[in-house]
This record gives sequence, C-alpha cells and structure tokens, in this order.
Amino acid sequence: MDVSKEAILVSPSAAETESWGRWIGSRLESGAVLRLEGDLGCGKTCFVRGLARGLGVEPGHDIVSPTYTLVNVYPGRLELVHADLYRLAQPVEAESLGLHDWFETDAVVAVEWAEKLHPHDWPAESLLLRFTVEGKNLRRIRLIGYGLGFRDLVKVAAHRAKKH
Repeated sequence: MDVSKEAILVSPSAAETESWGRWIGSRLESGAVLRLEGDLGCGKTCFVRGLARGLGVEPGHDIVSPTYTLVNVYPGRLELVHADLYRLAQPVEAESLGLHDWFETDAVVAVEWAEKLHPHDWPAESLLLRFTVEGKNLRRIRLIGYGLGFRDLVKVAAHRAKKH
C-alpha cells in the first residue's frame, strides 16, 4: 500500500474529538474506508459520532459502538457503515464478516479495532486513524492516508492541526 502522507491531530476533549470526526466526515467522498485503531476508551466511537454528523446522519440516530451486532448502518448524505471488531478474539477475514461487500459500495465504512482484520483485506485506498491517550482528556490521533484518494485530506488536516 502506498502511504501518501500523515498528520497528527491533538484533541483536548471528547467534544474536540467529535469535532475532528465531523470535519473529516464533511470532506469524505463515497466509498471511503476508515480504519480506527487504539485502546479501549481512546475516543474511537466519539470520533465516529462526529463522523456521522459530518456525513449528514440525522441527530436522532444514536451513534454507539456496535460491539454486539458488529455492524450498524446509518443513512445520511453518504451512508455510514460502522463496524466494531472489539469482541473478536483473533484476526478475521473481511469476507467472513461481510465487510468485503461493504468495501465495494458507495458507503463510508468506519471500522473500530481495525487491527483485528487481516492486513491484506483492506482496500488499497483507506485512511488509518491511530488513537492514543496522552492524558486524562488529551488524545492524539495519527492520520495515515493510503493511496492517492486521501492525500489532499491528510494534507489539509495537517495544516488545520497546526493552526489549533
């Protein structure tokens, strides 16, 4: 996979993490795939809540981690497919979860605990977001764009992060 660029986003609060998600969601195009990695409680689901709003998912839809159902789908400007692989004990194939089919649609696919999916299953074009806890409320989100499709988004995010 071709790594196009990376950016580091810093978030001092859950509201800011959600705001970054909204900002990114408002800039995504159909078929985008986001891989969210990080420890429990690091802000992945909070980010996806913002992402959903940026994609036009109405506020009446509660964006929660689909830990027991694995996948939730939300209508919006672009359909959001939100998957959470937390409860999987070992790495799995995308096809066995039905994710491979979602990767072939116009929906935006956001996968929490993305490291539990075999690395070879990800599309060549994807955005990796690595969340780390830096303090009680402080989070660092490392964006890594794979493929040309995310080059501009990551570049603009890096510029925006410098202004914050």
